[in-house]
Amino acid sequence: LGGSGLLAAAVALTMGTAAHATVTGTHLVPGYLDGLPLATKLGAVPGSRTIRIGVELQRPNPGGEVALFNQMYTNGSPEYHHFLTPAQFNRRFGVPASELVAARRWLTGGGVSIDTATNDYITATGTVTQLDRLLHLSIDRYTFQGRQFIANDAPASVPDSLAVAGIAGLDTINRFTLDDLHGHVLRRLE
Repeated sequence: LGGSGLLAAAVALTMGTAAHATVTGTHLVPGYLDGLPLATKLGAVPGSRTIRIGVELQRPNPGGEVALFNQMYTNGSPEYHHFLTPAQFNRRFGVPASELVAARRWLTGGGVSIDTATNDYITATGTVTQLDRLLHLSIDRYTFQGRQFIANDAPASVPDSLAVAGIAGLDTINRFTLDDLHGHVLRRLE
């Protein structure tokens, strides 16, 4: 498939709805190809294969962030063009350090290695076996429209006590890279 064909396949796989049960005391987080039933399952991914994931932590006041953003761009507002430095933003809207520590402990407790961590995003590497167990899912091989890929069979299930908003990297359909380390602009690899 060409670049547009891959994009069409990814869109087809991410559309639709599916119901999944959660493990008691957990919640489901985004990071699942909802249209996966359209694909053909080929079998298990070797348990020793390593996968790098990204874990997004929920910032505590998204409504406050939006309100401030709107004020900063509303002529006549006392906040008009009074932009925050990264440190000011983190003090005002950042994930509490205790929540970052708890997420890191959960990952490492499941045998996953932390690669990097910012105030609200952790990258980590684990084996398929470790990630399957930690996230209560199964990562398998699939094919769709002639393209083979791996994907998780259900949304990740994480403890309710953690402020995890999403997990990326469990499939090989959606691949991203940082274009600009300062602006955190993501682009799709084609």
